[in-house]
Amino acid sequence: MPTTSAPGGTGRLFGASIKRREDPRFVTGQGRYTDDLTLPGTTYAAFVRSPYAHARIAAIDAAAARALPGVRAVFTGRDLASAGVNPIPPGWLIPEMRIGEHRALATDRARHVGEAVAVVIADSPYVARDAADLVVVDYEELPAVAAATAALASGASQVHDNAP
Repeated sequence: MPTTSAPGGTGRLFGASIKRREDPRFVTGQGRYTDDLTLPGTTYAAFVRSPYAHARIAAIDAAAARALPGVRAVFTGRDLASAGVNPIPPGWLIPEMRIGEHRALATDRARHVGEAVAVVIADSPYVARDAADLVVVDYEELPAVAAATAALASGASQVHDNAP
């Protein structure tokens, strides 16, 4: 079995302790991450996410969030769809494969826990998060299936109506 050597040809790569040049600055708090950069005109996003594995989105009330000082915009899936934002295309297609529509923000149903249903754009990350907490989503919880074998059963809840 061939062995791969660590940089400089000494020792083995797998399982070896390899010294990296960037580590000292990050370990000592001297590193800079993209979150540390603030450019003029920077805005911040905070997402409102579904707490349900499967739910119909009856209504979204973002009025309180929009009224918060520092909020630039609040968008829902319906806002994006009505503005002409198309679903996200799949990375691949297999012949005869049926796939459900996937949008940046859910429009009619949340199909997994944590699916984004709205986004707040604000002048600071704190205002964005506070405003996202003010968005009220009226969900109608739907049956969810967690096991693949149960999803194949007759009458099982469907995630996408067009892709059983």
